[in-house]
Amino acid sequence: MLALWLFEKFELSIAVAGTIFFWTGVLSAFSYLVAVRIAHRIGLVNTMVFTHLPSSLLLILVPFVPDLSWVIVLLLVRSALSQMDVPTRSSYVMAVVSPGGARRRGKHYVGSAQPRVVGQPAHRRIPARHLQLRLVAGHQPVE
Repeated sequence: MLALWLFEKFELSIAVAGTIFFWTGVLSAFSYLVAVRIAHRIGLVNTMVFTHLPSSLLLILVPFVPDLSWVIVLLLVRSALSQMDVPTRSSYVMAVVSPGGARRRGKHYVGSAQPRVVGQPAHRRIPARHLQLRLVAGHQPVE
């Protein structure tokens, strides 16, 4: 959706959009490594909160910025912050939940069951010409 908005608002070429999203992906990957150092200094929960909230605020600001260069800066900074809560959340859950505790309550299978639970009914109800809706629903048609 963000790529479509960038194409329509700023008339970007595919090459420029690809470059932007490449670097946002690289910064997101590096944020995993930086999150460890930040968590050692300020704690797991603080790292989750103080990186995820600014990241969300930066994404909210993007549509209100009229200049493409500032939009790119906001997206790059956002991507550098957006994934820092993932490794810290995993570490926090590992510290709080007893070994095997999540599987006993069935939490282990929720992530893998979601595409089947949501995707199959959506696949039957959404016409083939609306493939993007099927992808959002979590299921690609299997022929």
